[in-house]
Amino acid sequence: IAKRTNTSVASISRFCKKLGTSGFKEFKAQLGTALNIHMLSSNQNISDFITEESTDIELLERIGTLQKKAISATQLSLSTQLINQVVHEIENSKEIYGIGISDSFIKLIDFQNKLLKINRFLKISFLQPEQTFLSAQSTSEDVAIVISYSGRSAEVVNACKILVQRGTYIIALTSDLDSPVKKMADLVIPLPKTKETDELRKSLFAEATVNFTINIIYAALYRSNFKGNQEYITLTKDKYLNK
Repeated sequence: IAKRTNTSVASISRFCKKLGTSGFKEFKAQLGTALNIHMLSSNQNISDFITEESTDIELLERIGTLQKKAISATQLSLSTQLINQVVHEIENSKEIYGIGISDSFIKLIDFQNKLLKINRFLKISFLQPEQTFLSAQSTSEDVAIVISYSGRSAEVVNACKILVQRGTYIIALTSDLDSPVKKMADLVIPLPKTKETDELRKSLFAEATVNFTINIIYAALYRSNFKGNQEYITLTKDKYLNK
């Protein structure tokens, strides 16, 4: 690229950083993802997503395409700096809290299960209205993972207000950057906003974005102490499970 533009490798690197990436490698990855999203969008027949007459083959193809589109869009919204900051805040917190309702709460249960495997615990309340009391236990030494695709769910907004009063660091996963949850968060992981109007498409798209983001956070936490986490899982299985 430097040769074809009559510039230098350093100039290309600076250009990539001005675009908000860490360098050429990340720029290339994001460009590939953007092109992938464009191709998926162009090939997807939105007006005929799923009908009563849809065949099993059409379900497989269209749901797969929608999830690929959601994951690719989420990849674009994430950056290495953002993920590293999330890992830093979680690793330096005393306790980790999880706030969310409905489908988002199910993702928190999944995240809790993942964290157990690397010797960490996510505090959640299975009686979701009781998240008020859960939030009131947090302190300025803790971090809260708040998941709300709309960023406007009343229970979540109320919990965030309490977390702010308690001085708890809030990491919010939301698609609405004008929402109350976003405004109260210390760190926002922007989920891609869908233009879908069909409720099935909207829910499947949102679910895929949240699920992918949670998996990335977990993988990054696992990587930060890779050998230690592998040893912990192996030793725990050998001592308590593989008998």
